[in-house]
Amino acid sequence: MDLHAPSAADFRFFDEDAKKDWYFPTYKVGEYQALWDEFVADLAEYIRDLSKQLAQEGYRIIEATPYQKEVAYQFETQHYRIEFVTEPHEFYANHFETYMYDCDFEDVESLCKAALKGIKIANVYAQVLDKATGIALGEDYFGYLAYNKEDKTFGGYRYILIREAIKAARSKDGLISRQAQLMQKSLPHLHLNTNGN
Repeated sequence: MDLHAPSAADFRFFDEDAKKDWYFPTYKVGEYQALWDEFVADLAEYIRDLSKQLAQEGYRIIEATPYQKEVAYQFETQHYRIEFVTEPHEFYANHFETYMYDCDFEDVESLCKAALKGIKIANVYAQVLDKATGIALGEDYFGYLAYNKEDKTFGGYRYILIREAIKAARSKDGLISRQAQLMQKSLPHLHLNTNGN
């Protein structure tokens, strides 16, 4: 990174022509020029060091949320695939109080400190998919989940969301229930024998 700041020799303020504007004695000019040049050199070093630190920490904070949607866990039954999905939450792109009111952090500083310590932040959801069509039959969602990157249970939410997605798919209004009803209507020659004959 190149930083450019005028040296004291380049300042018109230190020219002989500007003497009338000086609020200090003439014999101090050299001392003040050296002081200015020292200040600029120290400031440039500070800016370079701080920029490096901010870049490193900034990338770590941004990396606390996934880059793209990702299936973190899945399993299959004969007809269905159940997925637990993480997707990006761009917490750094919005006004904190507006978009983060229901997360575990009181302010941006506490969120950033947690991210620097390795906490991940994502929107997560579970869905039950029909294997043949890929249609989502039931799902459940949780936004702004903060979890330890080593925790494969996602703070217990993986189980909870999968359970709720399965419940939603099985419910009277769920798509699995509607799918079964449609199959019975479209295939009237098939009927369930309930008396065992």
